Amino acid sequence: MAKIAIPVHHLLAHGRGAVTIEHFEPRSSAVRNEVHRHDFHELFFIGEGSGQHMIDLESHDFRAPCMHAIAPGQVHRLSRSADSSGRVAMFLREAVDAAASEQDIRQVFGPWNAQPIHTLTPVHLNEANALLDLIANEARLDGSTAQRIVSGLLTVLLAKAAQWMRTAGAKSDDHTSERSASTGPDIVRRFLADVEAGFLNERRVSAYAKRYAITTDHLSDLLRERIGKSAMDVLQDRLTLEAKRLLLHSAMSVKEVGFALNMEDPAYFSRVFKKATGHSPGEYRDHIRELYTT
Repeated sequence: MAKIAIPVHHLLAHGRGAVTIEHFEPRSSAVRNEVHRHDFHELFFIGEGSGQHMIDLESHDFRAPCMHAIAPGQVHRLSRSADSSGRVAMFLREAVDAAASEQDIRQVFGPWNAQPIHTLTPVHLNEANALLDLIANEARLDGSTAQRIVSGLLTVLLAKAAQWMRTAGAKSDDHTSERSASTGPDIVRRFLADVEAGFLNERRVSAYAKRYAITTDHLSDLLRERIGKSAMDVLQDRLTLEAKRLLLHSAMSVKEVGFALNMEDPAYFSRVFKKATGHSPGEYRDHIRELYTT
């Protein structure tokens, strides 16, 4: 099979600013976008219709009204019914007020969210659309005042999105501050964020546990209680996901993928990948590209 590369979409290409609001309307037939990834955050608000959203090689069925959160670097493809309509907010991290929204960005886009699609109530959707209208209007204007207003409104949108996720059934962190950091959700959040930032260079559970002044068993117990996985499971899953992304969207050879993951022995990389997926890297690449790029 010929080598291909999944396109990367850049928000600042074609004159787009750091925040962009786009609409999608009903069509005469169903729509299936190309598989791609991007260097910015996306929040989809779907008001009508249904479909399927493939996000990091996992397919999620959806029905409006709902919200979809796509983080930078994630591979995804949206397939939607002909009657579907909605809007998408696309933004760079620097467009958001840093101090006010870090917790909300982690809540909405964090790696611990196994479910990136969230059902909304009609009231929530109306609130989102009102904020999106205000953001779109200000984003058309020039000047530092308009930029500050956009940043503030986007911060509010993210805060509301995080709130909707919690009220829709996501596990709440509202009482984190009332619990001991050594026994509560803070450790889980920190570990998942640390793995996301450093899994290529640090894969020892003991090193992470040492940062939090707890034992490796305690760390895994906290994770199992919160997300149903051990610390080693989380590390292996994140490494496998990165391998899958590279095998799908890069033109690297299997050997080069292993090098990119700091696994310089190709045979070792193949064994680890096959143990995790049941397929060799080459077999997986052929299968996944046939599935998502034809």
